Amino acid sequence: MRRRYLLWLSLSALLLGWLLVEQTAMVPEPDTATETPPEAAADSYAAYYAALEQDTELALYRQNQFLTRELSALQPGNPDAVELYFLGIAGDGSQEVFRREVETIRTQLDRDFATADRSLLLVNSRTTTTQLPLATSTSIETALKGLAAIMNPEQDILFLYLTSHGSEQHELVLHHDGFALPDLSATRLAGLLQSLPVKWKVIMISACYSGGFIAPLKNEHTMIMTAARADRQSFGCSDTATMTYFGRAYFQEALPLAHSFSDAFARARQHISNWEAEFEQQSLPQIHAPDAIRAQLDRWAESQGVFE
Repeated sequence: MRRRYLLWLSLSALLLGWLLVEQTAMVPEPDTATETPPEAAADSYAAYYAALEQDTELALYRQNQFLTRELSALQPGNPDAVELYFLGIAGDGSQEVFRREVETIRTQLDRDFATADRSLLLVNSRTTTTQLPLATSTSIETALKGLAAIMNPEQDILFLYLTSHGSEQHELVLHHDGFALPDLSATRLAGLLQSLPVKWKVIMISACYSGGFIAPLKNEHTMIMTAARADRQSFGCSDTATMTYFGRAYFQEALPLAHSFSDAFARARQHISNWEAEFEQQSLPQIHAPDAIRAQLDRWAESQGVFE
């Protein structure tokens, strides 16, 4: 998705340049009384980058404070019930669709699936730099450990949702203006999750080539759903969109009608197949859903009164 988006930006820039050159002879000389002075434009750019630098510095200084605040607001697990804890990660801050997606999902899960006071977000976005913790390898590790510390690790379920651009090397982009962040590889994520005492997990990844994460992450206690096969791109990451194809199909179209998370995946996969029918290659979403995690999800649904 990222490669197609960058190509679109390049082509758009070339087209805009051509239009400006072609129209020069047809457009009358600008009225110097109303034309924006070059120094004003320069001042505008300078103000933007000054604000960006200020926000970036503030975000860097406050990262530990932001994440500590979010973790402190979470409710500890109830030993008499199976509970779901949600961590949403928006990786690429160059597009707002990823932020919108995790915010939308969190709202839905808090409302319908009993994760209120049991959910947190890590977001790379210019709009939340001074409000929410960033999505970095370190913050992801810290958030996972913080969640594990308040969950009942033998019964509660961690729901991890990651959305970003993905590479053919099976890495998720972690990007924020002003920071040089390493991407998150499948093996790195697997190592972080394996180090946790939390037994039960649901992992969803909306990114190109995300099927390549299944092999390193899979075990009998983990359900994994990905937006694409290991060798396929996924779609719908327009910067004007609220959600990617995978997120929209699963959470907006399928989940409200589904009887389980795996049933929602089957419904979402059909929606995506229909949307991509005219594409040269379809994304082919993937799922790994062993019996053990399905049974634990059934116990959670019964204890929380969901999927009724």
